Amino acid sequence: MNNSLQMQAPSNMQFLPAGVLQNPQLPQQHHLVSSQAMSQSQLHFEALCNTLYGPDPRAQLGQQRAATHDERQRADRELKIFTEDVSNIGALKSYLEKSSSKFAQFVAASALKQLFMEHWSKIPVNEKLSIKDFVTSFLVQKEASLDQ
Repeated sequence: MNNSLQMQAPSNMQFLPAGVLQNPQLPQQHHLVSSQAMSQSQLHFEALCNTLYGPDPRAQLGQQRAATHDERQRADRELKIFTEDVSNIGALKSYLEKSSSKFAQFVAASALKQLFMEHWSKIPVNEKLSIKDFVTSFLVQKEASLDQ
């Protein structure tokens, strides 16, 4: 069993999910990484979500081209990694909370739901309590921002 869920990360550190980044110079396994690397991981996650569900990110650069079927399949395969291991909960919570991309928020929330439904018994009790607090706080925060 992976004990990384029970670790307390320093406030400037985040968990990087296994297998998400394709850059060989960045960690490929579940490690503590700096906020900068987490930002790179979040950008990669958002790009995958946009490739799968939204407009091609290159369209913002003036290159009008839709994602190909192969690109969408690759993005789907990479995003499915998040639903296979409870060690990805920390990253998914971070993406849900910090991303401004609706596609990324949707994928993160969906992956969390799937992890909870399929792997609830594998999640330690203290992490379950943390998840409950996170979801409650997140929903209250989002509701307050919608009221404005």
